[in-house]
Amino acid sequence: MKKIVLILVYFGELPAYANAFFKSVEYNESVDLLFISDQQSDCLPSNVRQVILSFDDLKDKIQSEFDFSITLDSPYKLVDYKPAYGLIFHKYIKMYEFWGHVDMDMIFGNIDHFINNGMLDKFDKIYQFGHLTLYRNNYENNRKFMSDVGMNYRDVFSTPLIKVFDETQGMQRKFELMNIPTYTSNDFADIAPWKYRMYEVGKGLYNKPNQVYVWSNGILYRYYIEGKDVKKNELLYVHFQKRNMDISMSNQSSKYCVISSHKIFKNAKLDYNLIKKHSYSNFFLDSYCYLKYQYYIWNRRYHKYILGR
Repeated sequence: MKKIVLILVYFGELPAYANAFFKSVEYNESVDLLFISDQQSDCLPSNVRQVILSFDDLKDKIQSEFDFSITLDSPYKLVDYKPAYGLIFHKYIKMYEFWGHVDMDMIFGNIDHFINNGMLDKFDKIYQFGHLTLYRNNYENNRKFMSDVGMNYRDVFSTPLIKVFDETQGMQRKFELMNIPTYTSNDFADIAPWKYRMYEVGKGLYNKPNQVYVWSNGILYRYYIEGKDVKKNELLYVHFQKRNMDISMSNQSSKYCVISSHKIFKNAKLDYNLIKKHSYSNFFLDSYCYLKYQYYIWNRRYHKYILGR
């Protein structure tokens, strides 16, 4: 396996599920994680390198790479700078053939089961979403975000508006306009944040009314009910964005856990009844999630079109 480094930039108090995320990284020995944060953590796996940096220092570091004034008023705006991480953090990643940006609100399965040498030889860009995208680590590829096609990076870095430069309409569109092949298969579960149950975005027919996710000895599975049967399939990772996951595991060093709609817990017996119990739909909770979604959308529109930021 050719060496990969994932880059995670996170500011503020670490969420309750942080240990579960780092545990899933630990099991992927062929991959390293560069963790840049203002939070000191003393319990990180050996394949995680931590760099302590304040948000202001990071802003100065990013500004030093560009000859125009950037806008970076809050950590959330960093989503637009992810495609430039190969340039911004070049001194930390020189020894790797690929680098990638990653989020913390996720749990990895076995990365080697999905990203192989054939893919790394063929593609300069693997995947297309902000929660995980890999880039070949060389001078030219690390500057493709500066290309003239598609979104203009100067405009993106100069505005306080979130342009989602790291995803399909940003970097993925640039590679398409440059006629550079990319790997875009959805090998993961991207959970919709505006539904109570675990419902995968963009999966369509793959979603089942009753489904949970299980991390077991470094491998991630989606368990679901089909008729009277319990079935499973392996996934690269599960991304549970905008969910406050309760960690009810008595031992977070456990090699097994169940990931349900709002909880990560240890349970030795996964069967039909447990899946039903932790994957139900609830009209009132779904309605509450829908109202939260509407507030989120209209709040963004207000800031974008009324306040202009």
